[in-house]
Amino acid sequence: MLWYHLDSGRAPSYNYGLYIVKNKPYRYYLYLLLKLGIGLLRLLPRAGSLALARVLGSVAFNLVSRQRDKVLRNLRIAFGNRFPQDEIKTIGRKVFQNLAMNLVDWVQMKKFNRSNIDKVINLNGVVEKSQELLKEGKGLIFISGHLGNWELMGTIYGMFGFSGGVIGKRIYYDKYNDLIVGARLDKGVPTFYQDENPRELLRQLRRGGVIGVVADQNVEKLEGAMVDYFGRSSYTPVSPIRLAAVSGAPVLVGALIRKGNNYEVVYEPEPLRVPRAASEKEIVELTQKWSKILENWISQYPDQWVWMHDRWKAGNKLQSEGSGSKAAKLEVEEALN
Repeated sequence: MLWYHLDSGRAPSYNYGLYIVKNKPYRYYLYLLLKLGIGLLRLLPRAGSLALARVLGSVAFNLVSRQRDKVLRNLRIAFGNRFPQDEIKTIGRKVFQNLAMNLVDWVQMKKFNRSNIDKVINLNGVVEKSQELLKEGKGLIFISGHLGNWELMGTIYGMFGFSGGVIGKRIYYDKYNDLIVGARLDKGVPTFYQDENPRELLRQLRRGGVIGVVADQNVEKLEGAMVDYFGRSSYTPVSPIRLAAVSGAPVLVGALIRKGNNYEVVYEPEPLRVPRAASEKEIVELTQKWSKILENWISQYPDQWVWMHDRWKAGNKLQSEGSGSKAAKLEVEEALN
């Protein structure tokens, strides 16, 4: 499966806390510390590791004040009229805990396989649904967000033999990049990079592959549109819908939601259908539609989204500058020529 991360290229992506320090001398020492932590986590049983992660997540919430304040501010914007302030703080703490637990399961991912994955994840028929849609012969686009455990979602498709790979941003430091790419490859999911030729996306769809898109962040360098997100305008990539319009592939919207120490795949059972000659208005409307589907799940599980991301920042900026949807395009149309 292709898991297409639409990151901005300006800030470190949320690779489970693998924060990239720009001061180069520190990178190697952080890498050694990370490797040591991974080794220790793999020695612990999963339940014990998750319990430790919750503790460390709480510690991080208390210590990392800049990110904590950003999380609480964004939660107030989204849920200020729904939750009292003490509950906002509780949700914020759980956001850090969830990210720490995601790191544990990223490390423990090596232990998951096709025969035991159902003990950890309720697949909810997503494998059969995907196979059904692939029979149409146009591939499949899977849109998700930074909700629950998005990285583990990609490995599900790898475990069940779906073709393709993961498209992601290159991380600044090669050792970090190799660590993440190697973990995916171990589950049968190769990585394709954003700066590679977009023709490969269309080839994968034509060959019956799945392209996964993590598209719920501000990305000023990609073509986008202003859509509503928790009652405020947010600049959102339209590339997934435009790719579906070019390829004719159905679009499945879903996520991997944490349920205690386990997970459940949630998805909209009726795929989005994008007309081949979709107008700009239709593309924006369908972008709004999948964005609202994700928003509804985030409303149900507010502690499982990455609220340290400034979801509205680029939208406010572009709106004030009058930029609209003319940011740099994913060159899908050119790939057909």
